[in-house]
Amino acid sequence: MKFEFTGKNTGRLILIFFSLIFFYSVLLILAWSIPASNARAHLEESRELIAEEGNYKRFFSCIDVAQTENWSDGYWWNMAYHADEGGTVRSAFQANYCEIEGANPPLLGVENLIEILNAKADERKISVEKKSYGRYWQGMTVILFPLLYFFNISQIRALAYLVMLFLFSSFLYYIYFRLGKIYCIITFLGLVSVHFYAVPISMQYVSCFSVMLLFSLWCLRKDLPETGKLCIAFFVVGSIVNYIDFLTTPLITFTVPVTILVTRYRKEKGYHSRDSLRVILSSGVFWSLGYTLTWISKWVLTWIVSGNADFFLDISNHIAQRASLNSGFLQHILDFIIGSGHNVLGLLESPATLPLFFIGILGAGKMIREAAGKEFLITFADYGLIIILPFLWMFLFAEHSRVHYHFVYRILFGSILAVFFAWSVWNDNRKEEVRVK
Repeated sequence: MKFEFTGKNTGRLILIFFSLIFFYSVLLILAWSIPASNARAHLEESRELIAEEGNYKRFFSCIDVAQTENWSDGYWWNMAYHADEGGTVRSAFQANYCEIEGANPPLLGVENLIEILNAKADERKISVEKKSYGRYWQGMTVILFPLLYFFNISQIRALAYLVMLFLFSSFLYYIYFRLGKIYCIITFLGLVSVHFYAVPISMQYVSCFSVMLLFSLWCLRKDLPETGKLCIAFFVVGSIVNYIDFLTTPLITFTVPVTILVTRYRKEKGYHSRDSLRVILSSGVFWSLGYTLTWISKWVLTWIVSGNADFFLDISNHIAQRASLNSGFLQHILDFIIGSGHNVLGLLESPATLPLFFIGILGAGKMIREAAGKEFLITFADYGLIIILPFLWMFLFAEHSRVHYHFVYRILFGSILAVFFAWSVWNDNRKEEVRVK
């Protein structure tokens, strides 16, 4: 396969990038221009719900990775409650929210909003301090602020369940239709392993999974995309997920679609390792560019709008914290080991663990019987980079992966698909060889 990215495509990509940044900015300002009175009323209706759940509420008492993520959602609800307090443009780019001033111990996540709502209900006066979460685009506010104008949190979650159920069902159907039954079963078990049923309850989970599912459906369409279109598509997806994500599981928007594409290219066009590696590397480079440039553009715009001379210093301190750079190399390695262990253990808490383990044992047994280890390794090499990417991500964001393992572990969904899709492709090839003979 010959990969070319022409000057015409480069010009198109630059135009697309600046158009996206303009579009993102306009949408953000429009969302923060919506009067907050209805949002306040609907959040006050939801006071008892979020007070009962707190920052985290488990679906099952024995599983700590299937739970709500009100910590992060709470910031968005908090922003919605105070959206019209201050200049619209500055508030939008600074992502302003409020914390209880002088709280001891300090309130965290959704706890600040709970106290604000309780004080309103009890007619108590409290002192709040305006804070900024401007290091992220907070693009989900573009969706959540209009929804809060019409619905309370329970109703928004119900809508999210309907939308995500449709997307999950469509995803599984097209995996079955385009790749086959065994791929569909593996995908379903992979979704169970990351507790997909818990995704719609938290908006920060919905953000990455909705982008992953929509882009995967695009990759499962009838015609395989040409090189230029594929690179641009991954660039746009990397940009979009950075816009709406809270640094939760953005990597799945790359690993899952590229696993599907590599599998389709091998099955439908007979690609081998070199071609597959080109697909992965070119797609990865453009996804990373989209993600990184979009994030940097937000920092620049927020710095310009806020006039905060220390903004980039705050950003560098945050990056150093999330990557364990302030703690020394040994602490970084320790954070990576602990974080990776917690993330893998998160998968083992799933009811899908035994079926996947059983399928793996059967697959290994078949390879041993047919003495096909070398052939499998050649096929496996196509997917090897995809399999290790989540661990590279955990190494890069070591402290973040350790602290937030209860949702970061979901990036391993891409590794699960890559491992079992590799075996399935090898198995399909063996069956084809037998049929031809």
